[in-house]
Parts: sequence; structure tokens; C-alpha cells
Amino acid sequence: MRVPVNEPVITDAAKRYVIEAMESGWVSSAGKYIDQFEEKFAKYLGVKHAVTTTSGTSALHVGLLAMGIGEGDEVIVPNFTMIASVFAVIHAGAKPVFVDCESDTFTIDISGIEEKITKNTKAVMPVHIYGHPVDMDPLLALAKRHNLQVIEDAAEVHGARYKGRLCGSIGDVSCFSFYGNKIITTGEGGMIVTDDDMIASHARSLKDLAHSPQKRFTHEEVGYNFRMTNLQAACGLGQLESIEKFLEKKQWMAREYEKRLQGIPGLRLPVTKEWAENVYWMYAVLLEEGFPLSRDALREALKEKGVDTRDFFQPCSSQPALRHLSQTEESFPVTEHIAERGLYLPSGLALTKEQIEYVCEAIREVSHCDRPACRTDRLSVTPKADIQKVSVILPTYNEAGNIIPLIAAIDREISHEKEIIVVDDNSPDRTWKLVQRHIDAGHSHVRLERRMTDRGLTKSIRHGIECATGDTIVWMDCDFSMPPEKIPALLRKIEEGYDIAVGSRFAPGGSQKKAEGEESALAIGLSTALNTFTRWSLHRWFYDYTSGFIAIRRRVFDDIRLTGDYGDYFMDLMYRAILLGYSFIEIPYTCVPRREGESKTGADIASLAKNGSQYFRMIARLWAIRAK
Repeated sequence: MRVPVNEPVITDAAKRYVIEAMESGWVSSAGKYIDQFEEKFAKYLGVKHAVTTTSGTSALHVGLLAMGIGEGDEVIVPNFTMIASVFAVIHAGAKPVFVDCESDTFTIDISGIEEKITKNTKAVMPVHIYGHPVDMDPLLALAKRHNLQVIEDAAEVHGARYKGRLCGSIGDVSCFSFYGNKIITTGEGGMIVTDDDMIASHARSLKDLAHSPQKRFTHEEVGYNFRMTNLQAACGLGQLESIEKFLEKKQWMAREYEKRLQGIPGLRLPVTKEWAENVYWMYAVLLEEGFPLSRDALREALKEKGVDTRDFFQPCSSQPALRHLSQTEESFPVTEHIAERGLYLPSGLALTKEQIEYVCEAIREVSHCDRPACRTDRLSVTPKADIQKVSVILPTYNEAGNIIPLIAAIDREISHEKEIIVVDDNSPDRTWKLVQRHIDAGHSHVRLERRMTDRGLTKSIRHGIECATGDTIVWMDCDFSMPPEKIPALLRKIEEGYDIAVGSRFAPGGSQKKAEGEESALAIGLSTALNTFTRWSLHRWFYDYTSGFIAIRRRVFDDIRLTGDYGDYFMDLMYRAILLGYSFIEIPYTCVPRREGESKTGADIASLAKNGSQYFRMIARLWAIRAK
């Protein structure tokens, strides 16, 4: 499936009006539809005047000139905006002065404006971004205090409201774009709106080559050929008649995206302030710490699946053509941060539910996010938090050659307060004796638990967890098949807010190796097949369902309440956590052949076979929930 980033909807009325305009012969810059479009647009906004132009850029250009902005003047603009906003200021002969943006709405940071005002500052340009309005009241108060004009760039907010007022009806002058990706489109086109009679008259003259009203082809100032055609106006009028339906579609789109994407760690969804009505011109998301891919990696991965996206605007101050306008010591940390991490998803009015589902499923798949879209009632919202104490569980059986070097390696890797709990299945070799000797030598953070019952890897893990006192638990095998140097990566993810971090053999970048002739070849083959089948069955929520290398918050483990043996700890843990909506992330690693020891053999293999029916019951249960 291919999902374009934007696909317009051209209404039947728009098509009919365009055909009528063509048949009338009025196909250029005169005709009834230009007047009607301007009148209806002004009425919709509740303003006195609307003047059509060829584009949003030309609307800003002419609007600034009509306001008296020109050579030697300065206009304060957001650093985070479509470059056309800034080019319009330069075309008018003025100098753009950049201000950083807000971290949540991405609109201009009003608190940063005042320090940029000089004796040459004549206007400020608030740009409503991606469908969300600027907080206009404090901006208007500041402008009034400093006798500045306000020119709204409303290109991206057709129909959006600020405290009940339509955006584009608030500034001294406001400008709109009707480019093909806008909510109302004329293919290319723009509009200047104002309540000022003189500004409107001047703008109408400037966009029409500044013909003298007394004598045509006489020009007392330099004008521009920025006239919209009657055909474009006919299309715009037809689109305007359906704007409420378009706005309802945008709200539906946002709800569908939010329902399917909420809860993905590190994926920040759009906000709407209490004083705003967001029209979601573009559904813009930000990839924060905790999201497993960079913005560029996500963009390319989605592109391979046929999903078009667009990166956020780049800082205007860093554009090669504009670098001379910014002081070298100036910093715009918020703009720089979001420009590197943001992108917007397919957001056109033609978008279907099937396409939204496909986009969201693609994001979950390429980012290896396990959290299913079928559950939204118990999503984890755990904030970032420091780990107070780590409990490392090491199940052993005849691991005399590994256990002390492994404990030493864990001590080197974990900087937090920790306890290392060795659970020994009454090894006939010297394993437990070596551990006891290590403890007696002063390593009081190491504990020994001897089990005299039947041997089993996960039974030992369960025993160790029952003894653990840490708020975060790690368990791993003792044969060096799992690298202790990966433990810090797992713990970092827990501190970032994830509930479970899994060392993964099968996630991209991970692998599982075996030595030639090892008896584990069959187990490796079965494990690979099992995980592949599970991912296919469950629409690829996860890669390594049978991993035994895990870091988990203690409260999460307690909430899941596992009770069984092999199947529960290495498969049911994942399934139950999925159903409860806890957050996962996988850290790829290479599982190497074990050095020696027998912790992985014996009772667990029989238990896995015995619990085969349990595995298929789990698959059936998740399928049933997903189908609801």
C-alpha cells in the first residue's frame, strides 16, 4: 500500500464552478468567481476585506508592503517556520529577526520577542504551525506596548480558532495559502485579509501591477503580477463551501492516529492548548528519548513500506541563504531540537481509516514497538525515574568455571546499588562453594540461595525474584552466552521510562550463534521458528518472545503475577505484559555459544514441550482480543 503525505479532496461544487468558469471564457484574472471567493472568504472570517493573490508567499509579500514595511525595517519572525514566511520579509526589503519556538505547540516563543525589539522593529509575524494557533493575546499586548503591527501567517490553520476567534481574523493583516496541501486549495493561491480600508486598497493595487486607478497603464509605484485566476477562485469557492466537513475530517483523523499511536514510548503526539482549536493541518509527531529509531531512520523505514512523511521545517537561521542574518552567538535550542526529531505523517483529506491503520502498524513494526493497538485502557505512563537498587538473578547448575568471572563482570558494569542473587540447583560441582567463598571474602552484595528440589532454569529465576529487594530486576544465564556489558543498556531504558527492556537475539542487529556440533543446535532452531511464528501470528508486535535476558521494574513483575514454569517466564511474561499494556523495548545482542555449565539443560526442555498447548492457548487469546 502507498500512503501519500497529502492528497486533496476536490469537491463536486469546485469541479462544477471551474467548468462554468472555463465555459464562460473568463479564465484569467477577471471574472465573477474572484469577487465571490473574496466576499465569501471575508464573510467566513468576519473581516471587511479579502484580496486574492497567486500564493501564500505573495500574500505575505504584498501584505507587508501594504502595511508600510520596507527598507531598513525589521520584522520579528519565528525561527521555526516554512521558509516562505522569511522570504516574504526579505522580498519586502526588510530584515527578519529570529525568535525561538515553544516546545509543545512549535509556535513562536512570545517570551523571547521583547529582547529582540529595536528602534527599527516595525512588525511581528506570528505563524500558526501545523494547525495549532499562536497564543495571540500576550502577543497582541506586547505589540501594542511597543507600537508594532501584527501580520498573521495563517497558511496552515484554515478554520482553526483562538479563544473562539478564527485564526486570520486577529492581526492587523493576515495571510493564507491555498497550495495543494492546504485544507482549502486552489492548486496555487493566497489571500490577504484585513479590516483596514487603506491596507486593503493598497494591497489590491500592488498585486495588480500597481495600475493607477485614474489611468490604466500608468504606474506611480512598483507593482507585482500576483493575480489569482478566475479558474482558481472558482475552485476555492467550491472548497470553501465544504470547510466544515473538511474540519470534521481533520478531527476524525487526529482521533484515529491518537487512538493507535498513544503509549508508544518516545513518540510525542500533537498537543492542543485549552484556548485553541487545532485543525491538524499536518499530524506532526516528535521522536523523543526512548524512541528506538532516529527521525531519519523512521522516515526511510516508512518510505520502504510506501508511507510518505515529511521532516519538520529546518531552522531558518541555519539556511545557507540566511546565515548572514543571524548573530553567530545566537542559539535556538528548541527549534534545533524539534527540527532534528520531528516529522509529520500522512494527513490529507482523502486519507482513509485503512491507510491510517496501515501507517500506525508500520510505525509499530519498524520501531519494534510491542504495544498493541487493541488495548488503550491500561497503557503505562511511567515517567523517567532513577533506579534505586538493581537485583541481578543468576540461576546456576554446574557453573563453577563461569560464576565468579561473571559476578566480577556484573560488578564492573552496574554502577547502581545492587545485589547479585545466585540461585544454585544444588550443583554437584563447586559452584555454590565458590560463591560462598566469594561472599565470605567480603562481597556482601552477593547472596547465595541453594535449591534442593528439582532442577530448572526458570524455577531458579522465580525463586531469585521472590528473594529480590531491588526496584529493578535483571536476570540472565550464567554461561556468558549473554554479554554482561549489555546490562547498562537495559537499565538505561528502564530509567527512560520503559517497563521492560529485553536483550533480543532476533531484533535487527541481534543474532544467535552456535558452535559446530553443539547440542544446542536443535534448541536454537526451535527458538528461531517459535519466535518467527509468534511475530507473524501477532502482527509483529515483538521479536524475541523467549528471551532469558531481561530487565524489568519490580512493580510490573508483581502486577503480571506469573505462576508457572518455563512457558510462563519466557513467553507468558511477554504475552501478559502486552495484554496489560506495559511498555517494551528490545536491545539487540549476539547470543554466543556457552562456555560450559548445565544451567540451560534438563528440566526446562521437558517443561517447554509440556507447555506447548499453553503456548497455542496464549496465541489464540491474543488473536481474540485483537479481533475485538
